[in-house]
Amino acid sequence: MTIEARLAAARRDLEGHIERIESEARANGSASISFGRRIGDGTSVAVERLNEIVILERLAKQRRSVVRAEAKIVDGT
Repeated sequence: MTIEARLAAARRDLEGHIERIESEARANGSASISFGRRIGDGTSVAVERLNEIVILERLAKQRRSVVRAEAKIVDGT
């Protein structure tokens, strides 16, 4: 498998993960984060959403790196 094919596969995989997490968030209606007054009053949902945000940021950063690598291959750099 060529490096180009590996990068393309990695990009598709990352995009799939990102889309899946975003779809689940939309389906669960987790557009906003709110903590309740006591533990259990939405706190676990809020913490889960914060974790999803961190994961999405990491996946997006990895995708940008893959896209940048693909562009460098095309440029020959």
